[in-house]
Amino acid sequence: MSDADTPFAHLTGLATGHGPVSPYRPDIAAALWWESEPNGKLDRLIAYLRDDELLLAARNAWLRGVWGIMAVTTRRVIMVSVPTESREGYAYELPVEAALEMTDGGTDDGYRIFYLHDYEATTKLFFTNALVGESLYDRLYWCVSRTMLDDRGGRLERADDRGVTDDFARFRKLKDAFDTGALDDDALRNATLRLFLGPEGHPPPRTV
Repeated sequence: MSDADTPFAHLTGLATGHGPVSPYRPDIAAALWWESEPNGKLDRLIAYLRDDELLLAARNAWLRGVWGIMAVTTRRVIMVSVPTESREGYAYELPVEAALEMTDGGTDDGYRIFYLHDYEATTKLFFTNALVGESLYDRLYWCVSRTMLDDRGGRLERADDRGVTDDFARFRKLKDAFDTGALDDDALRNATLRLFLGPEGHPPPRTV
């Protein structure tokens, strides 16, 4: 099975590209509110976009002491700013696969705080109001949830748990049978010992 056959290939752009990146591509134009005036931040964001991703949302965000643009695509979270007299510009990206969630941190001096969590760090962001942050949160949640559902068509290898998961599934059935009265104390105990015998056929310590 090729990458183009994966369940969300049509969303992530693996099947085909979405066309050359430009301010006039429909997804980009919509996310940027059909902005037609010169704008250094938007131009820089566009420069970092790829033709294999859709731009889902882009909003002003305060990060690292300067206002920039935070964007969510079907593949990445991107944050960019342009240099100012007192600050250098930045360009930051986070693959959707590495993102966990965004959480609301309340208000501070009239601005709304959100925290972007990934597997290694938490990034504090400021927005002009809650609606702005929530619009980005909504798109990120959409992407992350679909990433977690994508099993790559069953091609992901399953970790070797040496049967522990199946053993506890069987134990759960034994416990259900005990709870409904189908097994008495001794029957449950004997069945559990048979299920969880040690590597040499002996019961685990302190179970007898």
